[in-house]
Amino acid sequence: MRKKSLFVAIILLVSLIHIQSNSASQQSKYSWTWMVYMSGDNSLGKDGFLDADLEEMEYVGSTSEVAIIVLYDNYGAGNTHLYFVEKGKAKELEAPWLTSEMNLADGNVLQAFVEWTMENYPASHYLLDIWGHGEGWVSTVMDSGDKMSIITISQSLSAIPKLDILGFDSCNMAMVEVFYELQDVAEYIIASEKEEDANGWPYDVILDEMSVNPTMSPYALSQLIVASFVEWCEAYSSYSATLSAIETSKISAVATALDVLANALYNVRGFSKSRIIQARDSTERYDKTPYPLDLYNLCEQVADFVPLHSVHTASEKLKQSIAGAVVAERHYTCTSSTPIESVDNAHGVSIYMPNGAFSSSYKNLKLSEDTYWDEFLQAYPSAPEVEEPMNITSQLIDTTRDGTADMMSIALNFSGADLSLNMQVFNATECIEERTFTTSATYNFYAPFGDYYNFYAYLQDATGMIYNYSQLVGIWLGGDKSDAVVYELRILDEKGSLVNGAVLEGSILHLSALVGVIGDCAPANVTFYVDSEEVCTKEGFLGLSAFNTSWVAVAGYHNISVGVKIPKERVITNNVILMPIYVHSKEPKGPYYIGVSAEGAKNLDVVILNERTSAVIKEKHTTPTFVVEVPAWWYLEGDVISVEIIGDGEKYTTTLVLSFEDKSVWLTPKFQKSEEHNAFNTAGLIYLIVECALLLLLVFSWALQRRNLYASRSPPEVIKYRP
Repeated sequence: MRKKSLFVAIILLVSLIHIQSNSASQQSKYSWTWMVYMSGDNSLGKDGFLDADLEEMEYVGSTSEVAIIVLYDNYGAGNTHLYFVEKGKAKELEAPWLTSEMNLADGNVLQAFVEWTMENYPASHYLLDIWGHGEGWVSTVMDSGDKMSIITISQSLSAIPKLDILGFDSCNMAMVEVFYELQDVAEYIIASEKEEDANGWPYDVILDEMSVNPTMSPYALSQLIVASFVEWCEAYSSYSATLSAIETSKISAVATALDVLANALYNVRGFSKSRIIQARDSTERYDKTPYPLDLYNLCEQVADFVPLHSVHTASEKLKQSIAGAVVAERHYTCTSSTPIESVDNAHGVSIYMPNGAFSSSYKNLKLSEDTYWDEFLQAYPSAPEVEEPMNITSQLIDTTRDGTADMMSIALNFSGADLSLNMQVFNATECIEERTFTTSATYNFYAPFGDYYNFYAYLQDATGMIYNYSQLVGIWLGGDKSDAVVYELRILDEKGSLVNGAVLEGSILHLSALVGVIGDCAPANVTFYVDSEEVCTKEGFLGLSAFNTSWVAVAGYHNISVGVKIPKERVITNNVILMPIYVHSKEPKGPYYIGVSAEGAKNLDVVILNERTSAVIKEKHTTPTFVVEVPAWWYLEGDVISVEIIGDGEKYTTTLVLSFEDKSVWLTPKFQKSEEHNAFNTAGLIYLIVECALLLLLVFSWALQRRNLYASRSPPEVIKYRP
């Protein structure tokens, strides 16, 4: 009876332990459900890449927080399966819509799979991974010759709650057309601009990290997938690689900016046709149907080759919108491949701009409905090149004779039937005046305030089509500032070499300034300063000129500057260039090193401030132990610096006095959360050891009492796994 009582007590104790330890895992839903739509009834399945990626998923398997559900369709007939991926195996599932051979290119199958999975494996977050071949906006999910369009994907998922992440482990799907079509399907979309390595994403790496941090946000998981894939390619692939993640709420701004650029290019399709083609052919293009171009790089090339202000402004705004939409982007150019496929100009979003025939099906996309891009693509290749004569001459005038030009007089001469000349005046931020002339005329612009002004002249017809263009930019008018501009300040040592921030006391430094005059008002003088003291003044004159002087360095931290004065001796603050320099009293012996050891902490931000000069060094570190190098030119003997280290939401601060003799210091900040985490891990380990010991005792006792029953037990029912 005592043995039996002891045995019962052990069972009760172990049961209580298990109830406590498993209470957190008894949830009504997972943190993440990862749905993989594996369309391998094609070359990917035939060549073994389908099974290889499934095995990578099995390496980690589902957990109590992460469910991995796979609709698997291999090459040939009768090879469609539905799996719950466990560690080491894929457990076969049943569903009322499932048959032994399904066409995954059918949108109804995609809808049924996603709806069934969400119902049976509810989660806080959902990721749909469309695995297989891809052709950008043209198609994806290839199944025995059939293909699924992105329009079908949008329609199939329209009635389903918005996903957290839609991923394409496929080629060429990171197109603005795809993102715009599917913007209502998911919060984030992950895809590659170029063709992917057939091995696809490293699922073992990604899922292993998810098993450690299963509650990561959709943003964090997007970052993880992008980084993991490209890092894997850098280590193992013989192909260049791209992958990016975009936030779909920002894609409408990209489409709006694209529409503005499309209209601007449409209006210069004849006047700038050859330049547009040059820009297109100079842009990074990717290696597979539909041979997309990187959209950001296209903006860069268009701005270079088509130098119209309207085009340049539209390109810049589109670049800004792309940068705002892309939340993660990595690329890698493999230099060992032949030929080398450079992806150095990848920015995360590509676009359709064929150098051959335009595909009529492109007009069915939402992007074509909502922007002028498709109209531009169809119009510019066949547009006749046009240019009508226009002659623009200008003169700066100082109407008040106070040494400052305050009016720009522009003679506008043009011809051409039914053409007008549109003149626009911009300051740094906006158009401040716009005039349209139907005949040749003189345009006088009086500066309302002192500023730099840009003048743009468009010769155009009533539809906005441009026949000629001219511009005058960077013209200073009005205010208390001269037309003189300081373009460059250089500090040279006695050998004529550029000084890199620091010199020894007594060094003879040569100060050199390049000064130009953009108007007709000469400056009175050009003055060099050390701090606020004048070192030398040179007479100013019209034209682009170099001014030089010398200075014997005095120990300390100094600001060397050069400025221009106008006849009324008004100091021109906008025409001042300032350069800081450290003058050491003795030879520095290399940099100062600050070592940090913050045991248990991760993701540390370090800010080092020189309290005398206000110079700042900022660094980020993902490991608890590291060294920060403070360059020798950054400080003087005896400078006091403050060091701030932020980790786990806590802040550690200290001050140091830097010395040329003692070249290093070691800091050991303590963060309470890290210590609590370590203490928690220690307690958890002790708890686990006790639980294991009790379990072993239970098993031993059970074996002694039930060994005869084990001998007569029939084999368990065999579970069917993937073929």
